[in-house]
This record gives sequence, structure tokens and C-alpha cells, in this order.
Amino acid sequence: MNNNRPKKRAIIFWTYYVFLWVISIRFLLLAIINKPWIWTLFADPLYIPGKGNLVALCGGTCGICASIVNTLFIMLENRSEFKSILQMYSTNRNHYGLENQYYRKFCLKSKFMAKFVLGPLFRIAVFGVIIFYVGLIIKAYFDSDFEFPIIKSIFSIIVVFIWLNHCFAVVWAGFVIFYIMSLHLKYNFRQIKDSMKRSLRSRNLVLLKDVIHRHNRYSELTFEYNKPFKYALAIIYFLFTPIVNILVYMTTFEVNYLLRIFYALTAIVLSLLVFIVNYISSSLSSSAHDFTFDLYSFLFNPRIIISVQYRLKISAFIEKLCGPVIGYYCYDLFPFTNFEFYEYVSFIFSNYILMNSLLFSVWVE
Repeated sequence: MNNNRPKKRAIIFWTYYVFLWVISIRFLLLAIINKPWIWTLFADPLYIPGKGNLVALCGGTCGICASIVNTLFIMLENRSEFKSILQMYSTNRNHYGLENQYYRKFCLKSKFMAKFVLGPLFRIAVFGVIIFYVGLIIKAYFDSDFEFPIIKSIFSIIVVFIWLNHCFAVVWAGFVIFYIMSLHLKYNFRQIKDSMKRSLRSRNLVLLKDVIHRHNRYSELTFEYNKPFKYALAIIYFLFTPIVNILVYMTTFEVNYLLRIFYALTAIVLSLLVFIVNYISSSLSSSAHDFTFDLYSFLFNPRIIISVQYRLKISAFIEKLCGPVIGYYCYDLFPFTNFEFYEYVSFIFSNYILMNSLLFSVWVE
């Protein structure tokens, strides 16, 4: 954060960065060319399942996602708004603005995510894919149609293991960071709503001013978080969605039961990842705007008599909540809200139905 990056760290980071891009492009080349000579050249056994180009396309797309996230981190690491986010979480100052009840929930959920998602689940995912890949290498080695030298095969396994470990590390760590930071904002907005209810019950103008000030502060913090997250969310929205569709297609039409189970598990994991990211984003915007109904009910209650100044404060706050959505955006295209989440789920299912209908009509003809 002080622009004192050691040269050794910078060299290692850039080496991984370039390596990640090269191997991701390698998978995309396998998917595009899809010829026997290129499978032999790279000693890659993904042709074994019968839909090697689709498997390579999924792997290359996931690698491109991780590479872009790495690129974003390099670009944003030394920017002032990114530093302020890092500095906020570098100390335990004032419980991050959370009171005891919400602070305990925040700590428990954050520790659970950091301990299990970055621990056992990460290792299971990496070694599960590697075992699958090694099994394909062994089968390809004894395949008479392709000549896979043992040295080239071992080198291919090592390269894919390093690439896979780094891709999963970027995605897993990025997901945990996204969850923790979004959870912090969500609990703060809920805490602000509790304070607002107390101010409305007691008709305390000073407390209401404090609530509005805190809401403005965390709205600005959400805007700062959105600057790096809007790129990552756009990547997930536009690249992970076709991957899930391809995996569902491969699961449906795969004859080998072991491969079908592997594709199904991969599709479930990616679907859960996309689902959770959409759910967190939409719940954050819902928490940030979950004040309007209470304010309207209070403002237009004929039995409650309040001063003009108090009424103007509430009206101005309602106008702000009815303005642009406070939350995360898919780049600058649209915000993640409950309605957008519903549209995304319906979009996935409609695409799956259309894809099955198209394939069935082709099969009949």
C-alpha cells in the first residue's frame, strides 16, 4: 500500500501472470483447432471424453476469467480507492462500524468462509480435477492412435497442476473477499435500519440526521467497492453463464457415467458460485433500499404530527432511495437487484430448454 513492492515479489507475480495467460490461451487453441496433431503436440488428453473441444473451451474460459481478475488486481492494487478498502480491513478498529450482535455474525460467517472455502473445499476442487486429468493422461498414454511420450505427459501434468492451482486460488480468494466485504456492507445497512426505526419511534431529529449521514457514508463505500467488483461481476455474468450451459449439455448427452458425474458436479459448483454471487449482490441492494416502506408509512400517517424540518429530511431521504440503485453493477450496464436475479435464473432455464429443443430437432432430422 506504500508503493514499496519488492522486486522479487513483482517478478514472481508477473511470471505467474504471464504463465496463466499462456496456458489459458493454450486451452482455447485446443478448443478452436481440435485436430489430432495439436492434442499430441501439447500432450493433452482432453480428447478422450469425446467432446475435447468443449472441455478445453470450458477450461480456457475459466482460465481467461482468472487471468482477467489477476490483471484487474495489478491495475487496481496501487490506486487510491483500492488502498482505502485494504486499509479499512487491515485493523480491527471499532468493529468495522458494527455493533455486538452484527459484529459476532460477521466474524462467524467470515471465519467459516475463510476456514472451509479456502481450506478443504479448495483442496478437494484442485485435486479432484487433477485426478480426473491424470486418469485421462494414463488412458491417452496407452492409446494407440496418439503417441504421448512419458516425459511430455509428466510435464503436461505439472503445468496443468500449477495453472489449475493458481486459477482456483484467484477465484476462491476473490469469492471469499467479495463475500466478506459485501456482508460487512449488508450488516451495516441493516444496523442503520434498526437505528432509523428507533429515531422514527422517538421522533428524534438528531438521531435521524445521524442515520442519514451513516447511510450516505456506506452508500459511498458501496460505490467505491463497485469500482473493482463491477468488472469481475461482468466477467462472471457473461463468461460463466455459457460455461454452465455447456456443462449441462455435456452432462445430458454423456454416455460414460463417471464423466457424467464429473460434469454434473462441475456444473453444480459453478452454478452455486454464480447463484451465490447474484444472491449476495441483490441482497446488498435490497438492504440498502430497505427503508422506503417504513419511511412512507411514518410520513403519511395522519395520526403522527411532525415538524416541517423533520418531514423535509424524511422526504429527501426517500428521494435518494428512489434514485439510482445502491449496490453492485454488471460493469455499467445494469445493477444486481432481486428482479435482475429472477431474470438471470429464467434466462438460464430458457436457454437450456431452447438448446435441448434445437438438439432434439437436429437429431430427429
